[in-house]
Amino acid sequence: MIDDCEKINLKNIRFKSVDGLSLSGYLFLPKQTIDSVIISIHGPQGALNREREQKFAYYCSQSNLPYFVFTNRSSAILERFNKTDKHGNITRVLYGSANDNLCEGLYDVKGAVDKMLEIGYSKIILLAHSLSCNKIFHYLDVYGNKNIKAICLLSPADIYNYQKKNLGESYNAVLTYAKENINSLELINNGTLEITTKTFCEYSDEGSITRYTNYKKDFLEEWKNLPENIFISFVGINEVLDSDPKVIFDRMKARFPCLNIVSKFYPHARHSYGRVGSEVIEDIVEFIKNIEFKSQNNFEIKNKKGRY
Repeated sequence: MIDDCEKINLKNIRFKSVDGLSLSGYLFLPKQTIDSVIISIHGPQGALNREREQKFAYYCSQSNLPYFVFTNRSSAILERFNKTDKHGNITRVLYGSANDNLCEGLYDVKGAVDKMLEIGYSKIILLAHSLSCNKIFHYLDVYGNKNIKAICLLSPADIYNYQKKNLGESYNAVLTYAKENINSLELINNGTLEITTKTFCEYSDEGSITRYTNYKKDFLEEWKNLPENIFISFVGINEVLDSDPKVIFDRMKARFPCLNIVSKFYPHARHSYGRVGSEVIEDIVEFIKNIEFKSQNNFEIKNKKGRY
């Protein structure tokens, strides 16, 4: 928890995704008004109660960077979300991250971007963690990069290859079972998460949104409409990855030589960034503040030890 939370100026924001889902979040406001805002897009199991988000929000607001974090449809394990039509009638029920449909995540991102533009911000910085990095790539692919100043990608997860690695020889049997029971809400374990059979099948589909981070293939061909500035980081503990982060960065640099790409590797951090050191937050804030002034294109390994 943040000890100095009483010093933060918070504003509750309610909005709708473009497909009609009611969502809400908090806008952490700095003392000075600027035209940029960070939108944080969490991965499975929520964000508002995570220490990482609280620290990010506090540090960013203290650094004069507005920070908006909201609960998207990948919240909690099984949390009910009612989708309604214009008359208020329930048209569909969603059930959180265990029954996640990553392909629909861009509707939440679009709704949040539109809301921040409506409030008055003109420069959007999208920050995502884990599987939600795929939602950013999908958003850019479909809606383009208008008003998107930068993207910050914390451990973009290769769930397609990672769950195959985790399940090993049992993977094909689990996939067959999931396909046979795809319409149920039965939970199965993919080696990392408890997810429904439907979601397991989506994670296992090379043509689904997981293609954006299938590092075993030419994933960069799927990265379209990228903004000029990209921050990407990986960690050394419990990473949802079956590839070398340095190789991934080198491929990015070769494919997009004109983009300002900053990549960091934190060997002592965990995938959740749950006890993340201030160093990571400071790196992101420094990146955001520098993008107006200079281009950085280097790979840096953070060797400082500490609790993450």
